[in-house]
Amino acid sequence: MRKYLVKNKYTYEKKRQICFDYTEKISSVSGNAVFGRYRYDIGEKIYSDKVSSGESVEITLLDEVACKFNFASGICVKADGEGDGFVRVTFFDECSHSFASVCKISDAKSLNGVSFYLSGMDFVPTRMLIDSDSEGEIDVSVSFVNILNYLSEWGGQAHFYKASNCKLSDAGKFMTVSLDGEGSVESPIFPDSSATVYNMLMPRRNTVFFVLTNNSSAKSAKLYYTTYTHPEYSDDACVTLDILADGNPHAYYFNLSSTKNCDGRLKSFKLVFDGCGDIVINRYSFEQEARIFDTKVEITSCLANAEDGTVTVKGKILDGCDLDGAEICLYKTTMADEDEDIIGAKTLIGKTLAKKDFVIDDVPLYDDITSLLPYQFVCFANKGGEYTRVSDRFYIENYEVFDSNPYSFTLPDRCVSVLDFGAYGDAYHDDTEAIQKALDYIHANGGGKVVVNGSADKYGRRYIVTNLLIKSNTELCIEEGAILW
Repeated sequence: MRKYLVKNKYTYEKKRQICFDYTEKISSVSGNAVFGRYRYDIGEKIYSDKVSSGESVEITLLDEVACKFNFASGICVKADGEGDGFVRVTFFDECSHSFASVCKISDAKSLNGVSFYLSGMDFVPTRMLIDSDSEGEIDVSVSFVNILNYLSEWGGQAHFYKASNCKLSDAGKFMTVSLDGEGSVESPIFPDSSATVYNMLMPRRNTVFFVLTNNSSAKSAKLYYTTYTHPEYSDDACVTLDILADGNPHAYYFNLSSTKNCDGRLKSFKLVFDGCGDIVINRYSFEQEARIFDTKVEITSCLANAEDGTVTVKGKILDGCDLDGAEICLYKTTMADEDEDIIGAKTLIGKTLAKKDFVIDDVPLYDDITSLLPYQFVCFANKGGEYTRVSDRFYIENYEVFDSNPYSFTLPDRCVSVLDFGAYGDAYHDDTEAIQKALDYIHANGGGKVVVNGSADKYGRRYIVTNLLIKSNTELCIEEGAILW
């Protein structure tokens, strides 16, 4: 879950709070409260006593308490009593820098209280001030809290993970794995429920996406996983990827669809490295990627003929693939049909005998209701009554000839690349500003094309984008192998 808000300059009024300084008057709740279906581990209490209206309680933080802010996600505030209004907890350092967290007393009365992340507090606090605008006296407690969050929004994450034959430590919002040989980091047990933010129901969600910075001699990473269907770690539930050792963050896609146990809800995972040095886990998340399977057929064209109302599919069997005696069967399906087997919402619309270069023709483009233009297609091989998927999904290529575009217009012959404006396309850095700069540049210079560059890599070049404003006379051209993520 990415918590991005649209910026003011793109005409949206709301923006993320960036100033948490203490003010004389408590005016509203602060923007660092954590709400959602998270796992909270409430730790040591920092303060527990009464706070009266119009008064404040100041506590000097001992060094052994102050240092714990480096290993916690934040604080949890609980309140009880007849009063209403706001309660505020403010931290100060020796130079009077401040960081205030404010919530409604009614919210703090809940079982888990209100938790606040403190990743925006860039100093080590030496004292804490608690005050309230309640009309009566309230009981207030302030405790350290760790909140499980794999997107590196908050610190204190090492608390939840188990390290074996290595050292695991917090590094701000990230975690550092210190290796001296083979070592592993194991995740907590994720609940068998969709009612949390920590769930990955396979095979729909099939990929654990990591951003790793490798400052070690390790050359690969192994990801073992368990599910509630297969609760033990095994080689049938393992993916190994090579990792770069250049000290820069890189994206890695552990696509579990290539393994036998990819079904059920993810229970836990274990990341194994072998080397000496440090590896930083910047973030991870659970994603839905194209499933990995053994493609046996390449579709070379899929064209519709407007004159005779038919569709012709041409393809070839890849070298080394044995489909002798099989039929190539063409099915229509939709994006809603996620099942990659022959079962599901698939309809047979054509077939031919398997040969090196094959053609499936005279497929009716229209039925009594609609045409095949919006459908996806997929090929299966039928050999002795056993069906095997042999192609990726594909579409009719020349769909645009069946309808005119009343919104078409001519652009000036001007073209820029988003890479020239600082975009990374690495699935890690936020490229919103860079792409917006390219769009604004083209518009300011009379119009043209902004190219989002692609890649031949399996997972493409991915640009993290929160919001874009495309103005008149501007085309955003997303190349093949480029993804706005």
